[in-house]
Amino acid sequence: MTVKTAPPRAPAIDDVDRDSLKTLPLAMIPLATTGLRRARMIKNARYESVVELFKDKKAGSGQMPVNQLPTAFPQIAESDMEALGKLEQLASYDIYSLRIVLRQIDVPVNDARDLCLSPGKQRELDAYMTAFTRPLILQVYGEGDEIGGLNDVVALFRAHDTARARQKLGLLAKKLGVSLGEIPVFLQDYGETYLSVSYFRQCADQLRPVSTGLKASLGELARHRQLGQDREFVAACNRLVRVVAQVENVVEQRFRLFDEGTRSMWSAVSAENFYAVKQMILSNHAQLGGLLCGLSACLDGWSERFPNADAGGPHRRAEYIRNELRFAVENLRAIRQPAAVEPGL
Repeated sequence: MTVKTAPPRAPAIDDVDRDSLKTLPLAMIPLATTGLRRARMIKNARYESVVELFKDKKAGSGQMPVNQLPTAFPQIAESDMEALGKLEQLASYDIYSLRIVLRQIDVPVNDARDLCLSPGKQRELDAYMTAFTRPLILQVYGEGDEIGGLNDVVALFRAHDTARARQKLGLLAKKLGVSLGEIPVFLQDYGETYLSVSYFRQCADQLRPVSTGLKASLGELARHRQLGQDREFVAACNRLVRVVAQVENVVEQRFRLFDEGTRSMWSAVSAENFYAVKQMILSNHAQLGGLLCGLSACLDGWSERFPNADAGGPHRRAEYIRNELRFAVENLRAIRQPAAVEPGL
């Protein structure tokens, strides 16, 4: 009798990787090559996709381009090379971009639940979510003292006072133009849609101080007594400042678009208008994720090498700009920047 053995379980996904713009744990992907299941696809300091086989404080990071993997894994499956080749072309590895793009490139995941933010990250985003949940709460509670969070509305379905719960949720359903039974789906969609906006907003906010420091340092280097004589270097510094500022501007334009769409939706409340805004937000996920991931690769690499104003002298910084940062920014510039998709409200 042949005994069938269960396939090996995929390694657990670390919360840090799950919440990151720049890392894709290959445990998410059904790869045939066992040795790759604990590896990660990452965006390095040049904003290039590589497979990180190991990372250790003493040994450093063992990175390898996808096309060189057969040298380390001679028996690597052709299907794995095909999947990894597609993954290395992605602009971002955040879960919201992955949800959309993995379907487009026909790369499956082991478990769809892996494409969710960690509970800790979701709690971090509560402060950002307030701006989006408050209009919804006001539709149910009004201006009373009962205002809390989105979970307060969900809790109405479990309220002991069934009549009270039905009255308040019935009012919301009427304003939306949906049945009472459709409210749970609406609440789930609403919460997940604006959790994604909150996630991207937090990423942008966390990058801003590093961006400010980098642009100030680039200005100082361009005015340096010796380095300032190198016209090519000065032009590179000015180009870096310009590209980073342009990317930040596009990102902020997207956030303004989301905010305007949300305000318009609540001024004329309906399920139809919400789903128009939701589609607008989803249609911008991949580009927004790519811009923030590229910006993160540039800025994180810089801050890791030069964590404060005293770390590294002008010439070491200039060397890093010439050898690393300029490649990251050129790769960032390659991200397509189509016009934002606006909601049809």
